[in-house]
Formats: sequence, structure tokens, C-alpha cells
Amino acid sequence: MGFPADAPSVLEFPLEMFVPGSDLSPLEKNLDQIIFGLTQWKSKIAERTSYAPPPITIEGKDYPAALDNLNLFFLRNLWSDGLPIVPATRERVDWLLTGANLPREKILGTMLPRGGIVTLEQIAVALAMAGGRPEYMPVLIATVAAFLDPAIKHEHLQTTTGNNFPVVIVNGAIAKQIRLNAGTGCCGPDPNHPAGASIGRALRFLQMNVGGAIPGQGTMAEYGANRFTNMVIAENEDALPAGWQSLSEERGFSRASNTVTLHFVASIIDMIPSTTTTEQAAIYTLNRWAAYIGGPFNMYFGFESRWEHGSPGVLLMGALTAQGFANTGFSKDQIRECLWEKSKLAPEKVKEYGYEKHVAELRLDPTMPLPVSKSPKSLLIAIAGGAPSGHAYFMPNQGYTSVTQEIKLPSSATWDDLLKQAAQDLGPLPAS
Repeated sequence: MGFPADAPSVLEFPLEMFVPGSDLSPLEKNLDQIIFGLTQWKSKIAERTSYAPPPITIEGKDYPAALDNLNLFFLRNLWSDGLPIVPATRERVDWLLTGANLPREKILGTMLPRGGIVTLEQIAVALAMAGGRPEYMPVLIATVAAFLDPAIKHEHLQTTTGNNFPVVIVNGAIAKQIRLNAGTGCCGPDPNHPAGASIGRALRFLQMNVGGAIPGQGTMAEYGANRFTNMVIAENEDALPAGWQSLSEERGFSRASNTVTLHFVASIIDMIPSTTTTEQAAIYTLNRWAAYIGGPFNMYFGFESRWEHGSPGVLLMGALTAQGFANTGFSKDQIRECLWEKSKLAPEKVKEYGYEKHVAELRLDPTMPLPVSKSPKSLLIAIAGGAPSGHAYFMPNQGYTSVTQEIKLPSSATWDDLLKQAAQDLGPLPAS
């Protein structure tokens, strides 16, 4: 957790102690020592480091039995997510670290609420447990960096009673190279595109094991949906209509850049029907989408900064849906403007939903319709999903912001070798 190696230890504060109704007697008995340690004790060691405990040895009558014992051991210690894990052996972790051009001791930051320090080695351990490969490491490292960016405020999203989970959208050539899905079934399981599940699950292991987001202890999410693997997908840049920018380009990066955009969402809504074959069909679709986006659940109040800088969520649309909009004269900006305008809550609805006090807190005009965000530009739109037109995904966010992080690759020779090995192990790249 970053304390100096010579720090005195009075007692460990398990996260359960911060749950209402927990036993605080250990704290009360040691209060004087704790106050001394926090206010007067000084370390003779200035460098901030992380401590790596010794490896764990698991035995069994044979390898399958040892693997069973390992999974049971991890469950008892709350280090697993409830599904079987892959052993993070020294050899596997070393193999995964070949996908990063950084020392294993490198510190990326501190993950709350537990306050554990995230090192490159811990990232590799989490990816090993999730069954990942070394070519996934650059995306996972960038994802963790985005997660720890102060703008995300992950300390709130880790501990909330809400059901927030991170959505990661990858742009650039790396998406195809590591087999990230941008097409049919992109938000679910796909043996042709295994990268997203492993990367998302590895991030969740870090959230739990380093950050302490254990249900009922570090995280109070009432339902926790979509948290096994979070959501890691790619944008279908090949399907962008002429004149449309990719998500990363809209956020200031070139089309040639490899990036991740991380955004926490609270749920997923399948918006149907979503057809754009004619101008009238496109208008009907926008009207329906606006009704979803403008639902009372998506009004993000409580923090003025969320109003200033937050987003109402992420909109995913398939290739034919996007092309239909383009064919009928809609640009991405026009779609945003239309959805933002049509999703406003009428003043009588504001009163009906009991949102009058929030309007007053934000110093908005109570006689005017209430928009879901300060600006239409805050809505994230990406092209992803199956080719047939008919469905679209909206993932409401309740106001938090998003971060885009550039992905850094290892040396070109190392990267080429990793991709060649992936082709041998997994076969040729999928056609789409």
C-alpha cells in the first residue's frame, strides 16, 4: 500500500470496519498508538515502494487437483470473482510482461478504496488470472492509466451503491491486431475475439484485489451487473460514413493513433427499433432514442462538476444505422444536437419527478426544459455492433466524465513477434 518498510503496524484496517454496524473495538483499544503513528512517527526511508509478498505454493495429488485447490484458496481469501482463474505463475507473468516496454516495478498509481499501489507486475498478474496474452498488455496498461486519472474519480465509482462499470472503447490498428470485437456481439462472449473479455476481467481483478472493491465491503453496488468482465470493445472505424470522425479523433487524436476511451456507465438499454433507411425513419429513431436518453434516471445531480464536465452516456450504433443517418443528411454533431434537444425534461416533468431542488442547485431557469447535460457535445457516440440495422445500445452514465489515453507499444520488433505468435496460437485474424 506504499507505506515505508520500517512503518510500525498496530493493526490492519479491513474494509469491513467502514461498513455501518461493524466492530470498531480493535480501533478503540489501539487508538493512542494509531494517533502516534499517524501524527508523530517519522520514517527513515524516503522512497515510496510497493511490497511484493512471496509466491504461494498450492499442492494437490495431480495438476487438476492442485488447480482446484488454488481456485478454492483464492475464493476463501476473496481474491477471485467466483469464476475459475488461470494460475499466475512466475513464467506466465514474465511472458505477459514481454508485451510492455516497462520495468515490472513501475508504479501506475493508487487504487481506492483500499489504497493499494498498482504496479506493472500486478497488472500482469491480473491479466494472467484472466487468461490474457502479452499483446493485450498495452491496452490494459492504458486502460488502468485512464481508470486512475483523477478526472474519472474512481474512488466514488468503486464504492458507490450504484451499479457503475467501466466501458472501454479502443481505436486504432491495435484493435484488429489483438482481436477486439467491433461488430456482431461485440459486448458479449466471442471466441473469435477473446481480447475484450480478458482485458475487462483483468481490470476487474485489479479493482477488487488492489482497490478492494469487494461486494458488501469496498463496493456497495446493489446489483453489480456487467462487472465480471466490464466492457472492452473496439470502434468499427471501417464503417464510419464519409465525413464522420472516430471517437478518438473527436477527442483530439489522429486516426493513426491507438487509444482507449474509458467511461463509467450505470446500465445498458437496447433501443429498438433503430432504423434509418429513410429520412422519416431516421427522425422516428432519433425521437425514440431521445426518450430513452431523457429518462428521469439519467439526470445527474448532486455535483455541479458533473453538470459542467460530465456526459449523459455512451451511444453505440451499428454500421448500417450510421450509414443511414449519413445518407439522409445527418452528421454526428446533428445527431447529438437533436438527441440533446429532444431529451429535455419539460418543467412539469421536473416537478413531477421531484427535481426542482436540483434545478435550483444548478442555478438553472425552472421555467425552461431541463437538458441531460450542459452541452450536446458531451454525449459519446461510437460505431460498433452488428451490421443489420434495428438495434442500438445506450449506456447511461449519470454524469461522470470520460478519459482518452494513448496506447504505447513495445519495440516494433517485439510487437511483431507477439503478433506472429498470436497468429500461430489463435489462427489467422478474423475477417471482421
